[in-house]
Amino acid sequence: MSRWIMASLVCLLPIGCMSQREYDEMKTQYETQLSGMKDVVAAQERAKSELERQVAYEQATIRAIKGENTALGASNALLTKQIEELNGKISTFGQEHPDIFETMPGGGLSMKGDASFDAGLATLRPKAIAALDALASELRNIPNAMIRIDGHTDNDPIVKTKYKWTTSSNFELAAARALTVLLHLEKQGIAGSQMHMTSFGEHRPRAANDTKANKAMNRRVEIHVGSMPTSTEINGMPDGASDHK
Repeated sequence: MSRWIMASLVCLLPIGCMSQREYDEMKTQYETQLSGMKDVVAAQERAKSELERQVAYEQATIRAIKGENTALGASNALLTKQIEELNGKISTFGQEHPDIFETMPGGGLSMKGDASFDAGLATLRPKAIAALDALASELRNIPNAMIRIDGHTDNDPIVKTKYKWTTSSNFELAAARALTVLLHLEKQGIAGSQMHMTSFGEHRPRAANDTKANKAMNRRVEIHVGSMPTSTEINGMPDGASDHK
């Protein structure tokens, strides 16, 4: 190719119009340009090879992720089945321990605050301890389940036990009761990594705080079993837990 180009240049120029020095300079310029073009082509080939390597790596990564997703989907399906079976068993706790637990329409258990704790305190009563021990024996069967424990109260201010609390707020009482339940389940072998707790204080009542019966219903601790909920699921799930002052 280079010979053809140089020959063409010579043919296009009038004979005798180009000295040997000018010809040599033109040849040198041409060879320099040609060398530069070769460098560009080589760089493009290297870039192409690197891109092909990256594409191959990304394709391998995608295949690996698809394989992991398939395995994860099977694992989640098994966990979902186990949780459904567990929730079926949990639903019977309201019948087996009616003094402590109430099965909630949307799933989960509600611990009756007045039966589970002394007024204005967060110490479990003996019957509540026995009921939680029975529940823990079922929860241990699914080590991958996530357990959410919600504390709730009515809207009455803490009066008689006010001196026991830092803030004397229903948030604090609800949190203390939910934490007490969580720690007791942990003592019974439920991993702390499986559990989390929330305090709603008086702000998510199950019923209007206008009668003694309704206020007693609002004093509760709720226990929900499933996968780790998102913030949307937390906001949409039934109100959770704590009791009475």
